[in-house]
Order: sequence, then C-alpha cells, then structure tokens
Amino acid sequence: MDLDSSQLRCFLEVVEQGTVVAAANSLGYSAPAVSQKLAKLEHSLDTVLFDRVGGRLRLNDSGRTLRPRAFEVLDAGERARTALAEPTTRISPIVIAGFPSSLAYIVTPALGRRIGQPGGGSIRVRESEDHEAQRDLSLGHVDIAIVQEYNHLTYTRNVRFRYHRIASDHVKLITPRSWNLFPTKLSQLADLPWIASTSGSPCRPATMRACADAGFEPIISAEVAEHSTTRELVAAGAGVALVPELALVVPHPDISVSPTETGIVREIYAVTREASGSATELVDLIAAISSNDSTANKSSANKSSAN
Repeated sequence: MDLDSSQLRCFLEVVEQGTVVAAANSLGYSAPAVSQKLAKLEHSLDTVLFDRVGGRLRLNDSGRTLRPRAFEVLDAGERARTALAEPTTRISPIVIAGFPSSLAYIVTPALGRRIGQPGGGSIRVRESEDHEAQRDLSLGHVDIAIVQEYNHLTYTRNVRFRYHRIASDHVKLITPRSWNLFPTKLSQLADLPWIASTSGSPCRPATMRACADAGFEPIISAEVAEHSTTRELVAAGAGVALVPELALVVPHPDISVSPTETGIVREIYAVTREASGSATELVDLIAAISSNDSTANKSSANKSSAN
C-alpha cells in the first residue's frame, strides 16, 4: 500500500495546527479539501485516525501511532530532495522564524551580510514565539527557528531537529533608577511589584522559577509580551523585572541594571530539521556574527549598569 504524501501532510497539519480550518489556511486549501484528504487517508489505512467530538477532531491511538511515521515519510522525501539538489540552485527562499530580540540583534546583522551576495538567495523573516516557530519548522513552513532555553528550566527536544547554539544571554535584574535599590539577592525584592512576561511566553516560567528558588512568589503588577514594554514600565516605576541581556543592548536612563547575579542564562539556538541541509551556511553565519557581537552587547549593558 502506497501512502499519499499530500494526505499525510494534511494529517500532520491538522494534528499540529489543531483544526481543519487552521490546517487549510496553512496549506492554502479549502477546509472541505483537507477533510476529503483525511477521509481518503483513513480509507487507505482502513482505520479511523481521529475521534469526532462536538464537531472537533481529537487524535486517537491510531492517529498517535501514525504521527511519527508520517513525519518519517516527509523527512525521507526532504532528504532525497536535499541530496539531489545543487547547492547553488535553491529557488525557494530560506524562512527564519524567531522571537523579537533575536531577530533584531542576532538575525538582522547576519542578513545584512548575506543579502545581495552572489548565490545568497532570498530570505524571509517572521516573528514567532518558540512554540509556534518550532511547530512551523516541524511542518516545513520555516527552515530555521530561533529559540531559547533557560539553564534553570527543563526542556524536551524534538529528535527531528538539530540544535545549533548561537549565543549565551545572561538574565539581569532591572529596577527603576528612582527607587535607588541596591539588592544583593532576589529575596530582598519579594514585597515589590514585578513585571513579567505574559502566560505562554518562554520568559514567564524563567521569572517565576527564579523567584520560587529565592523563596517567594512574585507580586505581578503587569504582564507584557515585549521586553521593550517591560523596560518602559520599569523605567516608569511600575515594578522590577528579570530581563535577558540582549534586551538591554540600548541603555535606558531611567533603569538600573543590578550587578546582582541571578544565575540565569538564556541559551539561544538556531534550530533546523535533521532532514534539511539548505540552511546550514546561514546558521553558521548567524552563529559567527552573534559570537563577534556578544562582547559588544555585554559591554553596552554593563555601561547601562554603571550609569
């Protein structure tokens, strides 16, 4: 029995995107076309892959068994295309997805050197949080996902991915300069208001865990999505915050960067699929530029602390 790769792709899109409509939008199909491909796949396998509950699809045991094998089929096809393709004949653009500060301070300098070079090819960039970037990488919609891992948290890695460490980003405590705070440890800030990332952000559990390790639950006065907003709120006196050094490249006159060691390091990775080799050169360039710029970034953040 031959498996139709387009049917398998529709199956995986529905599983990863969550709904037929989302999968259809991602693939550029109509929702009925996706449903039809799922029905044909179930017919060819002579098994039901989803339970239909209240108009929604829920992956059943058969579907969970098929999922990794469907990825294997698509990966095999990508490996074959990669092996047969000429290195300089890539037509489709390389797509990079990453969180905001990584795009601004790591990816952008690399693109400045890559774009316009002979054989450089076209590059597209999209702003995405880690879970979305890795989902789209898994499905083949992006070629490189820029993601973050905090050293005091535990992560489960996808065996289909290759992780290239491109930077180490220390997490700093920032406070309103007008408060004249000189803490030596986080526990001294237990009774103060805190600015935290929104729920679902990779940075939120990093803050919560750091405070828990210091023996307290932070009083959250504001939840924001962007570190730039966190900086402005801290500068205005709305609270204190833990912020990665990469977000402090540009000093702020109303913020003090505390010399207090948080012990938290954010490792930044460029993640690619094992089956793909098309983005390796760009990953190497990003890593090299990030390494060259890291000393300058730390120097800038240190000046902000001293001012």
